[in-house]
Amino acid sequence: MTAPTAPASPDGPEFLPLADFSPTMELLGRAQAGNRAALNELLERYSDRVFRIVRIRMGARLRGTVESCDIVQNTLKKAAEKLGSFQPRGHAALIQWLAAIAENQIRDAADRLKKREREVPIDEHAQEGARDAVSPLPSDGGPSPSTLVANAELREIYDACVESLSEHHRELILLRDYSAATWDEIALTLGLPGAHAAQEMYRRAQIKLAGMLRLRLRG
Repeated sequence: MTAPTAPASPDGPEFLPLADFSPTMELLGRAQAGNRAALNELLERYSDRVFRIVRIRMGARLRGTVESCDIVQNTLKKAAEKLGSFQPRGHAALIQWLAAIAENQIRDAADRLKKREREVPIDEHAQEGARDAVSPLPSDGGPSPSTLVANAELREIYDACVESLSEHHRELILLRDYSAATWDEIALTLGLPGAHAAQEMYRRAQIKLAGMLRLRLRG
């Protein structure tokens, strides 16, 4: 059976086109050789993508206590420290490596928050949970989300809709569109039977996301 063609991933102002990977490799080589300017340019090239991944993975509750920019800065600092030992395994390996470092930073921040919350009264927890509740939004099918997000000014709306997806759909969009994972990598990470199943779930996630975007944009 031929795998269905999935909707195109967001590109243009929303995401760094993956076709631009050759300059990244050149920057990576210079940065690993000790060129500070190349290191700064390399990290800046991916800082916006890392920022968006961080905000979505943090969730509203953690964002209310920890600055997203702090997590991003810690991520880039760790990446700079470890860059000398990084060996790209494929086209999107650098993005996935940065995303993994960011996830570790988020987990550390969440652990610190939990430790502090042990001293917070229960009624304050309840009030915080009410503020953070996200109501599910209906979907009705339609064009791919990338056709609805035309410029960088709408990225916050787009990312908020991704965050509102179900856990599996959110993780799939993050892996494919934000971290540039292959279908095989996605299937392995999410425990799906194969690339075809990952593509089919991605198609359904895109339909859900398109419906959410239309509702937000109408509002």
